[in-house]
Amino acid sequence: MVFCRCGRVCIIKTSWTDQHPGRRFYSCPIEGSRCGWNDWYDPPMCQRAVQIIPGLLRARNRHEDAIEELKGQLRKTKMYLMLSWLAFVSIMLMYILASDDM
Repeated sequence: MVFCRCGRVCIIKTSWTDQHPGRRFYSCPIEGSRCGWNDWYDPPMCQRAVQIIPGLLRARNRHEDAIEELKGQLRKTKMYLMLSWLAFVSIMLMYILASDDM
């Protein structure tokens, strides 16, 4: 176990900065604590990983946003399809009922 300056058991957080993308570190469990204690849990990454990972994360986030937008469009399309079938069936029933009356 690792303890901070407050004497509490540290928690492990993940850094998402461009300098330390995905690197985990120990931190004081109290948010906004004046303890300010941090220490790295993971060893440093190679320079190439530090250069590549932020771009990959941004691309992944863009893809996730696009997927959510497409899911919304798919829901709308399914709703329009169901409404069009409902309208089609209603018109056909009206046509059949009208032809039976003649």
